[in-house]
Amino acid sequence: MRDRIYINFNHRSFLKYMDEQNILGFHLVNKKDIFLLAVALGLKEPKDIAGKKDGYFLLKDVKSSDRAYFASILLGKKDRDVDKCSNDEINYDESERCAEAGFNILKKKIDDANGNEELLLKRLMSDLDLLYEANIK
Repeated sequence: MRDRIYINFNHRSFLKYMDEQNILGFHLVNKKDIFLLAVALGLKEPKDIAGKKDGYFLLKDVKSSDRAYFASILLGKKDRDVDKCSNDEINYDESERCAEAGFNILKKKIDDANGNEELLLKRLMSDLDLLYEANIK
């Protein structure tokens, strides 16, 4: 049984840059919440982690309410299966796939904003509002 959530090893330098440059206040946010942001951004097009995996945070830091977030990823799919949704391993695997896509989306959005953090924030908030409308309401 796994003891941590994994991300693509190549995302480490990107996340370190986000932290060091204080982009979007990432230096104040815990890794689990950053991961969940990436999951939200990558919900529509999850992709397998290409290359080396790297442990990002320990599952001992995941609370019961967080486990519900992980389970909700599969509940939102058309071919949802309640048995799969109750399996933490499957939920963690799918969250890693969504986060892989989400980190790539976040990187692109940062590049597209050309250092304008206010523009980046507005675009992200707009995207998250659209995701909320499409997946929650």
